[in-house]
Amino acid sequence: MTQRRHGGLPLVVWLTLLTAIPVLGLGILAWREVRTNANTADAARDVAITVEEQAAAINVLTPLQIERIGAVGAARLLELGLDPDEVVAAIEADYLTIREENTPVLDQQLATFVDVVGRHDFGDRSDLGPAVESSVGQIESVRSSIADRTVTVAQAQAAYDSMLAVVDQFHSEAVTAFQIERPDLFDAQEAVGEQNLNRIVIRTASLETALITDIVTGTAGLDLVALIATQTVHDEALSRAAERNSDEEIDLLVGERQALAPLASIWSDSEPLTVGRLAVQPELYGDFAALLVERLTYLEAVEEFTIESGEQVVAEAAA
Repeated sequence: MTQRRHGGLPLVVWLTLLTAIPVLGLGILAWREVRTNANTADAARDVAITVEEQAAAINVLTPLQIERIGAVGAARLLELGLDPDEVVAAIEADYLTIREENTPVLDQQLATFVDVVGRHDFGDRSDLGPAVESSVGQIESVRSSIADRTVTVAQAQAAYDSMLAVVDQFHSEAVTAFQIERPDLFDAQEAVGEQNLNRIVIRTASLETALITDIVTGTAGLDLVALIATQTVHDEALSRAAERNSDEEIDLLVGERQALAPLASIWSDSEPLTVGRLAVQPELYGDFAALLVERLTYLEAVEEFTIESGEQVVAEAAA
């Protein structure tokens, strides 16, 4: 029996090809789908890691700033010959409670931040590891110096400002590394953009509080340009956050912002309201307490908003 030929090929070969080609096509499509799914999973993982790193940098800012305020203030009071504990008791403010509740929060957030920095591969581009260890050591040294009443303003400022600089550098390097390594996802980085906005909101609120408290503790000169510029950037960032988050929480935060006493409240009788005046003008304790607690309460409200918003971003990125 002879085999019929099709295009010069035996019939068996021809039939085999007719069967194999569709199967091969299905195999290619299946491989492409697997590869696409793998790429999608890799992209989701990379976005999730980056926003987690951003969250670690964001969440440490407020507790770090609250402890900085207390440390620098205590150092300044000691320089003036005043007992920090007596002054805190005299102003009858909630600051002592805020400070005590803040310490374990800062310890936890610092531990998380140190862990995240340790897991991030910066290659040879960064010296963040040693910088983090050095800053943590400086903070522990300041705490010990406060306990034995030997802390100085310069020591306290250097320790916390060093850690703040490390946090800023880490956030910048994490986002930059993501942009370099995954340029294909840059246009779709809504999650990273959301976290960056959260960071601007909390960082400017933190910086504004630091500038004000440095003025009232008498540890820095009156820099109105920096203060007004920081206030403006914060208000703009808060407005952008309100546009993106149409919920009750951001509305309440905007309301708290609008209810803050104006910058003029830093002055009393045309002079900055500083702790140095408390020794000779005890009637200013009330004004000092109101200013301090109001600013810290607002900073904590901003922190609560940015943490909750950040947790939502992280959850969505990891989904």
